[in-house]
Amino acid sequence: ERPEMQGTPQFERRQKRKKAGHHALGPPLYRSYCDDRYVTGPVECAFFMTLILNLVPAAVLIGRILPFVYLHISVAVPFVFAVTFPLNIACLLLCSLTDPGIIPRAVAPPSADPAETIKLEVKGFEYTLKFCETCNIYRPPRANHCKICNNCVELWDHHCPWMGNCVAKRNYRFFVGYLLLLTFNCIYGLIACVGVLLYDALAPEMSPNGSASSGNGGGFEQFLHSLMTYPDAAVLALLAFCFMWSVGGLTMYHLNLLSTDMTTNEDIKNTYAKRRNPNRACCLVNCVRRCFPPLYPSFVRVPRLADASARSVLPCAVLPDSVAVVVSAPEKSDTDEQAALLE
Repeated sequence: ERPEMQGTPQFERRQKRKKAGHHALGPPLYRSYCDDRYVTGPVECAFFMTLILNLVPAAVLIGRILPFVYLHISVAVPFVFAVTFPLNIACLLLCSLTDPGIIPRAVAPPSADPAETIKLEVKGFEYTLKFCETCNIYRPPRANHCKICNNCVELWDHHCPWMGNCVAKRNYRFFVGYLLLLTFNCIYGLIACVGVLLYDALAPEMSPNGSASSGNGGGFEQFLHSLMTYPDAAVLALLAFCFMWSVGGLTMYHLNLLSTDMTTNEDIKNTYAKRRNPNRACCLVNCVRRCFPPLYPSFVRVPRLADASARSVLPCAVLPDSVAVVVSAPEKSDTDEQAALLE
């Protein structure tokens, strides 16, 4: 440590991290499949649990509720779920198995004692690049080190335990799409289940098989009879009602972040409390930037390549303290060069 740093809070934090072993270059904890084409976090069971929680209620809805709706209420209603549910599962898979934007590590730090931060001015706004002692790099603006995956990630939003993966630059649009579709499907399932129960109670002359049903019709006894006939509809309606509020609230929160071009990490840390958000524009532009950012091939595969020129297209440079740091999105030529390297 530098002598002038001794006795400062920064020095104490470094000493505490060294005693805990966090200063060592620990291995990345993400898991990849099919030659690093699919990347997920270290806790795979969370993703499978989320997948089961999506498939089981959908199977009950398809097997018990929608046939009744198709025969007695409307033919077109089940086709809506036939479109939204596959899209919902597709967004779940894409968000959980897509590289969120992992930044490759450096083999060694840029110097024996790298500075904690480097000031960088881009388009009149000053950014602070923090040095990551685990990855041995200066993180680009809005990047963060995920403690669960043990990697620095571009435009890091948060680590989602339900997805089992980080939500960041490359998969945030799939996360928002999943929340929107899941909220819609919860509302759809609630309306379908309540509709089946009310229709069976208010129209007792028509049973599910089209024959006459016992009961006086419209009374409380007939509603109880409907609950006994379709207990799965009652349970599914209760689950859909509960998830509708929780998932719907999370959806509204992320739509608000999306419209202001902020991340969950920035909102929790109140990053722009004392200064204006330099990334914020109008609502439409913010949504397009976050949902359709300029993407390039995943950098997870770059360290596996033998060609040293692949390092020239990394999203951030690992440079000594005395050298200016330039952080920018790859140009088209860089993207083409990296795509050729990954082939």
